Amino acid sequence: MTGASVIILATAIGSGEMILWPYITSQIGFIFMWAAVVGFAIQFFLNMEIERYTLATGESAITGFTRF
Repeated sequence: MTGASVIILATAIGSGEMILWPYITSQIGFIFMWAAVVGFAIQFFLNMEIERYTLATGESAITGFTRF
């Protein structure tokens, strides 16, 4: 049950970004497209590092952050 909800949540977040950024671009112009690319890249690397931390330690990133 948790696995399916995580996949649905990730799809909803990703689709929201794919809908929001083209709308912003159509209203303002291509000047803010760099922000979309930077945001996607940062989000990808943060997610990958959190995933690696969880696989390496066996605890969630939130638990690690609270202990930090």
